[in-house]
Amino acid sequence: MIEEELTLEKANCVSESSPKRRRQGRTSVTANCELFGQTKAGAEPDESSCIGEEKSVPDLAIEVVLTSGNISSTQRLPGIEPIVIPGLANIPILGAILFQQDVFVYLLITLVIFSIYFLFHTSFGLILRAVGEYPQAAATAGVSVSKVRYWAVVLSGCLASLGGAYLTLVQIKFFTEGMSAGKGFIAIAALIFGRWHPLGTTLACFLFGATEALQLRIQAFSANIPYQFLAMLPYLVALFALLGLGGKSMPPHGLGVPYSPENRQDN
Repeated sequence: MIEEELTLEKANCVSESSPKRRRQGRTSVTANCELFGQTKAGAEPDESSCIGEEKSVPDLAIEVVLTSGNISSTQRLPGIEPIVIPGLANIPILGAILFQQDVFVYLLITLVIFSIYFLFHTSFGLILRAVGEYPQAAATAGVSVSKVRYWAVVLSGCLASLGGAYLTLVQIKFFTEGMSAGKGFIAIAALIFGRWHPLGTTLACFLFGATEALQLRIQAFSANIPYQFLAMLPYLVALFALLGLGGKSMPPHGLGVPYSPENRQDN
């Protein structure tokens, strides 16, 4: 069904080439880019430059084409088993939490520590933050803003892919289209709730993850609550967390602003 809808959508986009259709398409894409507040480095909003959404239509189409007939939704994957650290794994409570996890958890801890050090204690981190806050000043200092932004987007895509790998190989151990079910938007909410800091974002992810685990436990107890309401719980917590935060979480000033040497940011 998904494949048929994507095929029809692609056919409509290709066949419909009137100026009115193109203007509507550009308006829609621009609105989406402004909504999520991000564009690729040095590009005006268009179909190929809008980022920040969890998955675009071309991404989903490529995913369907590459996996169609190769991976079945009922086919289980080998998965990645937890790594048990001898001795430490026997510590009460903490042993099971910290020392009986898969390689992705240990990699997460390493990446959080490295990210804090990289961003706030190295010259490269200072350059990256300067490009995000005030790219014109960074360019005045001789920094290639476009190059830094492109490498940042590439690196962020690589890190985001680890989340999909964990979902597929550890948590569920099978693949199907749309299996992330909006978790990318919760990740954006965690970034905002964590005030754009690696440690704060990690703690926000733990909060939202605990909420999702809670709704699964409640369903397992056969509580007389419609499962649709329980499935909404992580998203409601993310929404209320952002509402309670108000305007205290300020994004980088250069976020979502296409850079050109002529641009001037007075604010």
